[in-house]
Amino acid sequence: MQDINELYCLMDDFCKKFEPILNAKRLTDGAKKRIRASSLSLAELMTLVILFHQIRYRQFKSFYLHHVCQHLRREFPTLPSYSRFIELLPRCAIALYAFFETVKGDCSGCSGLMNSASKLIPKALLNKGSTRKCLSQHLNQN
Repeated sequence: MQDINELYCLMDDFCKKFEPILNAKRLTDGAKKRIRASSLSLAELMTLVILFHQIRYRQFKSFYLHHVCQHLRREFPTLPSYSRFIELLPRCAIALYAFFETVKGDCSGCSGLMNSASKLIPKALLNKGSTRKCLSQHLNQN
């Protein structure tokens, strides 16, 4: 994703289809419970979680406090505090899992090849960052 708006639109389109399905499948104990609307939508939560991984911050707290709160306040005007955001995160776990399941592609067979070939590669090569490159060169030679 090159633009945060593009990422948000993708998440929002997914959530518009997914939330009604999720709400219909929720288990209840029979008692009516109030479902409060949070200050951030499910799409906004998912956008920030994916953005965290795209930008490659090491710690979510520094990402949220130093990047989101300072630079993305205009895009997310109703940002909660960091501690409240952490409380909201479990709400998007199932939706993120479902999203990634829908967008993942079919297995090309390389993962199985890499897994079985990794048993044959010496551990010294596995510790290097160029294992895939080394493996592909080795397979092309044979």
